[in-house]
Amino acid sequence: MLEPARYACSNWVITPAALALNEAAPASISDQSFVLVLSGVAVVDFEGEPPNFPWTHQVLHIRPDLNAPLEYAISRHGVPTPPGEPGNQYTREFLVEQCAPFAGVAAFYSPAGKVIGTACDAWRPHHYETRVDAFTSASLHPIFAGIEADLAERTYGGVIYRVNYQLTLVGKIRFAAVIIT
Repeated sequence: MLEPARYACSNWVITPAALALNEAAPASISDQSFVLVLSGVAVVDFEGEPPNFPWTHQVLHIRPDLNAPLEYAISRHGVPTPPGEPGNQYTREFLVEQCAPFAGVAAFYSPAGKVIGTACDAWRPHHYETRVDAFTSASLHPIFAGIEADLAERTYGGVIYRVNYQLTLVGKIRFAAVIIT
């Protein structure tokens, strides 16, 4: 699996999800659903395989950092946190209710006179993760773990350099215990 070298840019919006007219309000802010939108550009260096111009396939794992949007929502809306320091005693997580990902090739290079072919054939959520709730010790699943994009490249010496992504998520903010084994 291919991982981005870095992210050229990343953007986010997080806001409480609106309730339907007949829907009961959450019992506490901890039960509030949020809409989280993540977008950006993943920097990759995916080169096709020589010599006969076959399609070269690779799966790119895009996992934007959720710390800034989750910290914003936690601070803005007064979501209670477990005791301790984030990263040391607990991690901020997003428990997914709905996910709508998108990814596409944004930049590629092909030597002059060479056959060009690039594709982003499909995208989907990466396998969701399971954690342990820092408050209750209950199982937390499905935890957001990024998306996968199926890339393909067909040139001799060609390189896919950038992949755009956008994720729209609906879910809840949760805190997972840091377990040292």
